[in-house]
Amino acid sequence: MSKWAWFWSKLVDFGTTVYLAFDKDQAGDRATRKAFYYFQENFPKLLVIELTWEDAAKDVAEQIAKGGKLL
Repeated sequence: MSKWAWFWSKLVDFGTTVYLAFDKDQAGDRATRKAFYYFQENFPKLLVIELTWEDAAKDVAEQIAKGGKLL
C-alpha cells in the first residue's frame, strides 16, 4: 500500500473522511487487517468500525442492493 501513501496523506490534509469496506470473506478479512495496520502506523487518528446487518450479505454493495438494514 505504500504507493498509495501520497494519496492518503492528501485526503488527511484536507480533513476528508475515508470509508473502506471490504467483503466479508477470507480475502476481505486479510485486506481489512492489512489496511488497519497500515493506517494505524501512518495515521494514528484512525477510527475503525465494523458494520453488521440483518441478512448475510457478502459486502456492503450487496446489502444495499437487497435493501437490508444495518443493525
